[in-house]
Amino acid sequence: MQNSRNSSVWKSLAAAFGDGLAFGVGMKLSQNAAKPLPPNSQPELPPAPLFDRKVLLAVVNAVEERLKEHAGQVEREIAAVRHDLDEALVGMRAELAARDGEIVQLRRQIGENGSASRDLLRTVGQACRDAADRVAPAEPAGEPASAVNIAAATD
Repeated sequence: MQNSRNSSVWKSLAAAFGDGLAFGVGMKLSQNAAKPLPPNSQPELPPAPLFDRKVLLAVVNAVEERLKEHAGQVEREIAAVRHDLDEALVGMRAELAARDGEIVQLRRQIGENGSASRDLLRTVGQACRDAADRVAPAEPAGEPASAVNIAAATD
């Protein structure tokens, strides 16, 4: 028992020593990394190249010319689309006018057919009344036949 306890103490002591050693090394490394560099040790950068004014103007002019060409092309395409739309609208308006004429004609025909149908229905109705009068004589003006039949049935 004593032996196992001694070995556990030694193990704990060794672990603590190792942890302390690792901590110390880490602190030393971090202190060295945090030190600023001396001002003379920074590398000097070459000065930024200056643009030649003539080259810069040439580039700007080339870009402007390209933009003008592109704007002209866009304007031509817009004009072509407007022309196509105008032609399509002319065709649609002509077709719409033709359809309007057909609608007016159909309304007139429906009105005429309605009148003709009403006239035909009146004629058929009158023919049915005439045929009914020939088959059965007209009822007396007093009581209708149905009322006479009902009164006779109740007596």
